[in-house]
Amino acid sequence: SPLSQNLIDIWHQSNLAWNEFRHSTQILDNLWKEENGSQSNTILNGYHAQFTRNIYAPLISEYVNKQQPYLLNGDPNLLLQQIIDVYDHFLKQRRRQLSPNHSLQIDIRSMNPLQKSPYLDNDTEDDEDDYCQSMVYNNTKFKPCFISNHDKYKNNLVSKMRECIPRFDHDHKSFCYKRYEILLYGEEFQIVEANTNNQIPNYSYQHPLPKIYNAIEGFDTHQPGLLTFTFLVDHDCIRVYTMLADGTRQLYGTRIFKHDLIQTIPKLFEHQNLSKTT
Repeated sequence: SPLSQNLIDIWHQSNLAWNEFRHSTQILDNLWKEENGSQSNTILNGYHAQFTRNIYAPLISEYVNKQQPYLLNGDPNLLLQQIIDVYDHFLKQRRRQLSPNHSLQIDIRSMNPLQKSPYLDNDTEDDEDDYCQSMVYNNTKFKPCFISNHDKYKNNLVSKMRECIPRFDHDHKSFCYKRYEILLYGEEFQIVEANTNNQIPNYSYQHPLPKIYNAIEGFDTHQPGLLTFTFLVDHDCIRVYTMLADGTRQLYGTRIFKHDLIQTIPKLFEHQNLSKTT
């Protein structure tokens, strides 16, 4: 149910261990028990384990706040400005007015070469070997995964989104779900309507999990250094999730709000100072 995903989202943002989180959220725990009865603990613990294993582990507690051997090259200023612009675009009331049976998903992929973190023990050969073996490509040969038969654009991301992503027909009574990919590399980008993983069950359109699954399976999300921002736009709310692949085939992710972007995303980069315009 959507409640199960809400519990996972709140846990990811809490920076608490799972068992500690369960005991700190009595109201949510009571709601879960009302919905699932006597087997509620077993069901929720199973959902938590499956989600962590098959979707993503918590970005904040298990990646950002712990010593880890992977940071992204460069700084987050341009990327943050692009993501904030898209966030503002969808927060405007006139852009949010979808019909209750319409759902829009935008998966923004930012291609970022990985580098060794200052936390990596460079004196340990095993660590160095593990790091090198996990890298799919050499940073000096890093190339954006643009699609060859689609146009590339530069600057004005939101303006191009308005051109390339058509408005939903409000008179269209049947259920409609659309997913788009936006591939970023610096100032260049592509906007492509997804031709795989572009369906969800009609009855689940308000549940974020099938859409998160599409974001993960509809692209090679496990590319080391690939940072994904998934915008789920429905008639009554906007949810944004971010996911990062660290080079070990493990995904880390969390639901993220606009005010959290500036606190969280710079911690993933080599240079974490923000410009005055970000």
